[in-house]
Amino acid sequence: ALVYCSAVITEALRLYPSLPGFVRTLTKPVKVGEGSEEYTLPIDTYTYMPFWLIHRDERNFERATDFLPERWVKKNSEGKWEERDAAKGKKQSDQQAVSDEKKVCDADSVVQVGAGNKNAFFAFSTGGRSCAGEKFAKLETVLVLASILKKLDFSWKEGWDLKVMHASTGQKPSDMVPIMVSVR
Repeated sequence: ALVYCSAVITEALRLYPSLPGFVRTLTKPVKVGEGSEEYTLPIDTYTYMPFWLIHRDERNFERATDFLPERWVKKNSEGKWEERDAAKGKKQSDQQAVSDEKKVCDADSVVQVGAGNKNAFFAFSTGGRSCAGEKFAKLETVLVLASILKKLDFSWKEGWDLKVMHASTGQKPSDMVPIMVSVR
């Protein structure tokens, strides 16, 4: 159950990262693009990494705007949830491996969806400046979610749709979230 809770948290962070992106100043030249489209960005160039857009790009995530925790997990032969192997370090250009994993997982998954591309998941940033507390934060969040769900049921008003407001430093719902909570 905790494996699936972790997938729910990861998918929530994919669709609604706490920050819509980040800015970095290049410390060395970086080549972007390919062939005639290749361009070198010089040192001291300000760059913006738009998580919100990358996480919703169909080239990175099949059915990118849908909330599908199953893109991160699959059921094994014993019917238990486990992390999807294809989601570990696959580049989206490695289409055959992603396609092969999808064929394997589709038979075992509740929802048929290709594995998530971890190389395109930036909720905690990436590289040398990524969040040092990522593993602790994810573990703590999963344990708190599991503890809460063990004791409470949640539902929301039928037909309600989340509309996110992008603030300067983060994201939040644009209006009240109509959630009903009841004891199990």
